[in-house]
Amino acid sequence: MTYKTCVSIAEKTPKKLKQTLAKALKKSDYAEIRFDFLNPNSVPEVLHLIRKDLRRCVSTLRPIREGGKFSGSEKNRVSIIKLIAEYDPFLLDIEYDTLRKNKNLQRYLKSTGTRTLVSWHNFKQTPDISVLKKKLLEMKKFSNNIKIVTMAKSINDGSRI
Repeated sequence: MTYKTCVSIAEKTPKKLKQTLAKALKKSDYAEIRFDFLNPNSVPEVLHLIRKDLRRCVSTLRPIREGGKFSGSEKNRVSIIKLIAEYDPFLLDIEYDTLRKNKNLQRYLKSTGTRTLVSWHNFKQTPDISVLKKKLLEMKKFSNNIKIVTMAKSINDGSRI
């Protein structure tokens, strides 16, 4: 079995993000770029600076409601997600609820051939296995790349994931 590593990067400035990404990709197979830590107006600059490395990056623009830092409007967030997709990252991490509620975004990502990582978060608990299986099947309608994050409060919770 082979293993791949992915380091998460959450910098606040384009210059610092580029520097940290260069260091991370020397030691890790992939990097997750948390675009939600940046000022939204600096995202185009960052994309230009790191465009050659995006094939090894999972790109994330997580809203506050999903545990991220992005505080702008959902319309603005979706437009930034579309911009990130134009740069063809290795994976674009998008929340299940965002995809489920936004048919226009679904069509756009499909038309561009963007590879997505569909994520779902429950910060309060780990649901029963039947709920998790159902959620997994729903998420697979959008991508074969799935990420489920829950709050584990016991060993049993952790083992269900």
